[in-house]
Amino acid sequence: MVLSPPQHWRSVAGTGSPSVPGSEFERIDPATGAAASRARACRAAEAEAAGHAAARAFAGWAATPPIVKRRILLAAADQVTRHAAAIGAAMRAEIGATDLWVRFNLDVARAHLSEAASLVTSVTGITSGPGDPLMLAFRDPVGVCLAIAPWNAPFVLGMRAVAMALACGNTVVLKASELCPATHLLIARVFDLAGLPDGVLSVVTHAPEHAAEVVEALIAHPAVRRVNFTGSTRVGRVIAETAARHFATESDLVLVAFHADRLGAALKWEPSRGGALFPHLYRLLILADVLWDKSLPLGATGHIFPEGVW
Repeated sequence: MVLSPPQHWRSVAGTGSPSVPGSEFERIDPATGAAASRARACRAAEAEAAGHAAARAFAGWAATPPIVKRRILLAAADQVTRHAAAIGAAMRAEIGATDLWVRFNLDVARAHLSEAASLVTSVTGITSGPGDPLMLAFRDPVGVCLAIAPWNAPFVLGMRAVAMALACGNTVVLKASELCPATHLLIARVFDLAGLPDGVLSVVTHAPEHAAEVVEALIAHPAVRRVNFTGSTRVGRVIAETAARHFATESDLVLVAFHADRLGAALKWEPSRGGALFPHLYRLLILADVLWDKSLPLGATGHIFPEGVW
């Protein structure tokens, strides 16, 4: 039997629109040589559409109350149990999974969802600093996350790639492996049934010969802010190089200076780096007149900056 996802399964851009003739590809069962599954053969245009949908859905999902996010994640864990037979059938047909390997994928995927649900109300900022300066760090969703999951543990690693990102208020585009498209589409099916809003999670499937085109389009999408990749070192190098060409170098770090005599200390302090300087300060909010002199570590001297945003 060839697994062909129903039209209401979310595939591209959260729409689940039916494929047009000639836009599908088949995954061959490694054991029998017969067709195991059939999925949409997306190209760059469809990848861009998925990025657009995720960008449109981001503001609404980021503002969704934590209790609602948690309820959806726990409901998704329940749907994994309800659809265990379909998930197992897809894994057996596409990658030749054993019963033990199917159970492992199901059990740990549910655990990832439960852990993500518990994290929803635990994402907090930081209030700390060495000595007198007060440092406040606020954690906000970053935007659209691209998840690239492998074929060998398809359900659990695909779920791991999306669950935490969703819990933290991000939207996700999952690039399915061409070796297990039906299995990765079932991740979206689980979230659909759990009540996840349209566009928050999209799955992009593609034929093997279009992998580079699709990955390039997804990473290059202006809304994509993070890439989560699990796979070979060789492909990882390609993805890292592609991301380096398309991602901006500056961070969204905002530093607030309350007093001129504390600005230098604040600029030199960064908790995760043990006191290193901020290499990519995005915005500086000065709430008091600050005399710029050689004691400050930004290289500019002899200027007075008024209160405001710089």
